[in-house]
Amino acid sequence: MGQTSRRANSSSRKDILDKCLINIIIKDCQPVSIVEDVGFREMLQVLEPSYAIPSRKALKEMIAKKYDEEKQNMKAKLLTTTAISLTADMCTSINMDAYLAVTGHFIADTKLCTTVLGVTRSVINDWGISEKVRCLVTDGGRT
Repeated sequence: MGQTSRRANSSSRKDILDKCLINIIIKDCQPVSIVEDVGFREMLQVLEPSYAIPSRKALKEMIAKKYDEEKQNMKAKLLTTTAISLTADMCTSINMDAYLAVTGHFIADTKLCTTVLGVTRSVINDWGISEKVRCLVTDGGRT
């Protein structure tokens, strides 16, 4: 019985560490390849020697799952609002790739909420808010 309990604990510990790793990548804009960095691996080995670091492929799958979960949560929140205003802004990556960021602004539980929704017109349909959008504001390319 002690062995089963220990396995359950190590499994839940791995889940916690995996979630923390995903959050580091997402919140700190770290590349998925961080799991291959020698210093990062050494640090994890010191902190949690038994932790099996996920592969890049496994991490990408976990991040995609996290995105789907967060998107569903946000869609549920958007269903509760009556109106959404959008702003759009062009931005350029370090590689000179251009992106159009669409941000939704709405009131939920008497609190102003802002969330980046996506990058194209299909975003409005994809998020199921076409009947709620009141306006789309851009800055005309000014910074």
